Amino acid sequence: MGRKAAIVLVIWFVAVAGIVAAAYAPLSHWKSSIQRQLPRDVYLKDISGHWWRGNAQVEVHNLKGAVSVNWALGSLFEPFNWQVSHSKFRGFGQAQASLDTIKFWIEGFNLEADTFNGLMKRERIEVQGAPVMVERWYLEWSHAEQAFTQFRGVANWSDGEIQYPVGRTLRSARFSDWQLLGRLDSGAPDLQLRSEANTNLAGVKLLPSNELEVTVMPSMVEALGQRWNGSQDYPAFVMVQPIL
Repeated sequence: MGRKAAIVLVIWFVAVAGIVAAAYAPLSHWKSSIQRQLPRDVYLKDISGHWWRGNAQVEVHNLKGAVSVNWALGSLFEPFNWQVSHSKFRGFGQAQASLDTIKFWIEGFNLEADTFNGLMKRERIEVQGAPVMVERWYLEWSHAEQAFTQFRGVANWSDGEIQYPVGRTLRSARFSDWQLLGRLDSGAPDLQLRSEANTNLAGVKLLPSNELEVTVMPSMVEALGQRWNGSQDYPAFVMVQPIL
């Protein structure tokens, strides 16, 4: 073996050894690097294990308490199994990443009705009732397009109550059998809230600015016990809110 070939072999060995060492290093060593990739309102409190099996504790702005995330890989060519838990929600499913796409399946998810009451405290809006139950949900993200290519799902809300202000007084309205449908609209994730009679009540759409466009239909105003004298074909109002 010539000297040049020996040098190339040593470089190749060192490179392979470095990649293997990095892959098998505990994720706690990469905590700072992972944190830099997360949104600014998401804080990685703790992470342990390895890329194929581990646990992370994540804190999110406006959400009280840490979110626990667990993942495990059965085999190299199968999707990851994941679980997420918090005092206000719990879910599980699968995820798979490739050079082209990220695929995400939600196979079960329960969300307490009052989870986001803190965000609506300023408007004096409060929600109570049964948990929102996600039956199934599927998302697919394309690296090349930097956009969702699939977004579909169904969630059910069996019964609940919304308390809201009218002037200086507080009123409440009860409802049952509402359904949340997920779809893609012009390449953007779109959520539609529908009543028991399949009437469109409200919608939430993710904008390119990473803000949420919330649309409330007249049927929602009437479902809350208020009169609506305008057209039923146009939104009662539209507002834009930051995601976090």
